[in-house]
Amino acid sequence: MTIPTGGGHADRWHRYYWQGVGPMPGVTSVLKLQDALINGDLAAWGGGIAAEYVLSQHHLDTSYEEDMAGALKAVSAKRDIGSAVHGKIEDLLSGKVWTRTPETGLYLDGFSLFMADEHPEFLETEQMVISLWHGYGGR
Repeated sequence: MTIPTGGGHADRWHRYYWQGVGPMPGVTSVLKLQDALINGDLAAWGGGIAAEYVLSQHHLDTSYEEDMAGALKAVSAKRDIGSAVHGKIEDLLSGKVWTRTPETGLYLDGFSLFMADEHPEFLETEQMVISLWHGYGGR
């Protein structure tokens, strides 16, 4: 595993590059693919959100494309909440001020309870690592 101190970066699609090598997928992308192939929980989670959106619409006059675009938007909104929670936890661990929002509050409350119960020691947060041997990166 390489810990980039210079020359490593990730793009907005979470593809990783190291000194001209790349793009390499992020570990989350690899896990999503694995999850989809084995019909795991993450695939079921996203599929459930999409199905819930389509079934809740009760619109017989919408096209398949409109339904799929709306379902993708619903899944993306949930993913964005997860990203916001991760960002706020990173802020908390690095001593930055963060604000509780209606979307993130419940998750941050759960994290706060975990911290109070377990008292973990964090050595790094969101440290980029790249495995040139395996061909992927992550944080």
